[in-house]
Amino acid sequence: MISAEKGGGPRSDVEANREVIRIILADADTRFMDSVQDFLTTQPHYEIVARVSSCMDAVVWCEELSPQILILDWHLMFEGIFPQDMTRELFLQKIKGLKKPPGIIVASRLSLDDHRNAALAVGADEFMPKAKFPQLLRPIIQRLAPRF
Repeated sequence: MISAEKGGGPRSDVEANREVIRIILADADTRFMDSVQDFLTTQPHYEIVARVSSCMDAVVWCEELSPQILILDWHLMFEGIFPQDMTRELFLQKIKGLKKPPGIIVASRLSLDDHRNAALAVGADEFMPKAKFPQLLRPIIQRLAPRF
């Protein structure tokens, strides 16, 4: 499933002068994507530009839409299906090798150190337990977005 869904509503003149942070959500769990989208669309300066359910779709839409942030499900990356010539490391290298690579936030249902360490070891910029996204997501995005 690939769907490009716009987020947010009308912006004031003051908000219009600030850059919008463009985000792609990549997760097989539509409920989590709905929750993140609902949360971020209530915040100024965030726009969900696409929602995808595979790593390969994430690559395609990151190339096409040049988001500043990719929020990627841990299980999608570590247990997802890749083409025979693709590994999770090559997937992240492909994302990082884009002309304008996004910051990559890996989100997991589990907040295990093993998940965090594995995600960071293969090239993710940040790790976030899904249960804590309302508290952690905005500060993580603010740290990453200026770099990209």
